Amino acid sequence: LVGAIGFADKINFAKTSLLGVVPQDGFLISGSIRENLCLGASREYTDNELREVLGRVKLEDLLLSQGLNLDSE
Repeated sequence: LVGAIGFADKINFAKTSLLGVVPQDGFLISGSIRENLCLGASREYTDNELREVLGRVKLEDLLLSQGLNLDSE
């Protein structure tokens, strides 16, 4: 249910590929930072695109201060 409305009644299933789920408890898979950022991606991303994402979520400075990079595990 979404509110009091049945989800299946209101969503066109052809558009469900546009939906995603963001869990409340974050987690990382084993592997590099790059692999975690690209999990489930339909294309490859450049280093600059990944750094931009990290900057937007305020993690780029933290990674740099710890001496980590996109290929760090």
